[in-house]
Amino acid sequence: MPLSAFIIDWAAVGLMLLRGDYDIMAGAVVGGIFVILLLVSGIGYKLCNGKCPNCGKKLAK
Repeated sequence: MPLSAFIIDWAAVGLMLLRGDYDIMAGAVVGGIFVILLLVSGIGYKLCNGKCPNCGKKLAK
């Protein structure tokens, strides 16, 4: 979810830039929040789940 929202947000920012509208602060802030959510969810998943997301084998610690 955060990755798709991040991609949609930056696509909207890119379209704004192509139209010549350089007031992209809101889009940049929203994109930054989604980057933080991506990092937090990835770190939390790695810490809480001791399995590989692809094959399901237990990860060595």
